[in-house]
Amino acid sequence: MDYAFYPKDRSNQQSMDKIENDLKALDSNLWVTKSTNLGRFCWIASIEPDQADDFGRGHKDVLAAWQNLDPKYFVGRTKPASSNMGLRAVGVPSPPEESKRLSARDKTLLPRTGKITWDLTMRDDIKYISQPPGVPIRELPDYYYHDDSLGNGVVVYVSDSGAALDTSDLNGVNIENEWIFAGPNSATDKKDSNLISYHGTCSAGRVAGVVTGVAKKATLVINRYTPKTGDGYNEHGIDSLVKIYDHIKSYHVDKKVVINMSWGQTFTATNSGYNDALKETMSTIIKELVKLGNVVPVAAAGNEDHVFVYSSPSIMYSLLI
Repeated sequence: MDYAFYPKDRSNQQSMDKIENDLKALDSNLWVTKSTNLGRFCWIASIEPDQADDFGRGHKDVLAAWQNLDPKYFVGRTKPASSNMGLRAVGVPSPPEESKRLSARDKTLLPRTGKITWDLTMRDDIKYISQPPGVPIRELPDYYYHDDSLGNGVVVYVSDSGAALDTSDLNGVNIENEWIFAGPNSATDKKDSNLISYHGTCSAGRVAGVVTGVAKKATLVINRYTPKTGDGYNEHGIDSLVKIYDHIKSYHVDKKVVINMSWGQTFTATNSGYNDALKETMSTIIKELVKLGNVVPVAAAGNEDHVFVYSSPSIMYSLLI
């Protein structure tokens, strides 16, 4: 079985070394989530339940040891996602060649400040982006507004299921050649792992897509959150952000950076210690990203009309947009 281990005190290097060495003695293929700049965050070991119990009793410096509900963590799940999100990013229709004149009612919805351009769109989901407060979507014109810069000079990390680079919406988009692959059983192929909904393709398209993008001149860095097979787990999310942090420090510390996380980590109803460790670890990494001074983390709050945000990282709403 596979277990995730989180330390109580990351600053105690002697304790961290002992945890890691003892886990390596049990599992030579131990996975370590480690940042060049921030240090170690967690370990994943494939061991037997009695070994995990013995380890937990012998290490009071471990905050949480959680058994993954799906066995064989390093193999990954094979059940595909059921969402239909993302299909619109593939084979999207061409935009109208000419735009109509703004009506008097349309002009009242124009933003008051900034260098703003209005573009024609018949897509409600794009109109949401510039929906003025208190104005129902049915009353919006077939336009959306955006800053004239269109994201020029901004680097956006798209942390998701990858991207189908051959889709029309991403044709000509500025995407860095180097991808960031994360977590146990990490992928090596540059593609969207979600062949049902193309979720990562949709997310990348929403950022800089030829038709669906709102920052068409931004530079994208693709972080494939998902492993070789199946979906990504909580620890894939943590490893993703750790690797993104190091990548920013190495290549984009002088740029304006946005991190788009269109995913949520799930909490368990049976292990509050794991939940606490997950929230604490995620909060620590996001705080470090914000401290860089040039990074804006953005997290999805869900697809439904929920009143409460209940997943990570969006639960850290005080740190996010």
